[in-house]
Amino acid sequence: MDGFQPAGIYVLAILLYTLPCGFLWAASRREARTTLAEMQPLWRTFCIKPAFIVAACATTLSLIFVFSYLRNGGGIHGSRTSPGLWTTLGPVSAGALVSSWLPAAIGRSKGKLLMAGWLFGIFASEYVIFQVAFD
Repeated sequence: MDGFQPAGIYVLAILLYTLPCGFLWAASRREARTTLAEMQPLWRTFCIKPAFIVAACATTLSLIFVFSYLRNGGGIHGSRTSPGLWTTLGPVSAGALVSSWLPAAIGRSKGKLLMAGWLFGIFASEYVIFQVAFD
């Protein structure tokens, strides 16, 4: 199979990433309602809005990382993975995931708990994908 994973693992990855995307969408909707309902300090708005943009980009980077890792032979019964885009995207996506949650935590957002669920969902999705890929 030249190191490629079966197509089912890619479908599983997309399905598992819908849960964190749902958390992120719910957090952004909640924050939009809160911003319209009450006046927030300007610094808080400048912390929260970029956090959602970075979080959406980090989610996309994380999914691309998983696809690249699986495409380059990662997880097939301990086989060696070939170098690829995943070697660069791994640390970048992990850093972006954590750094996008920090401004939301500092900004005292009402969607902070949903953002924590989003971050946990991303890491849980990657864990499940890597465990399934090793089997």
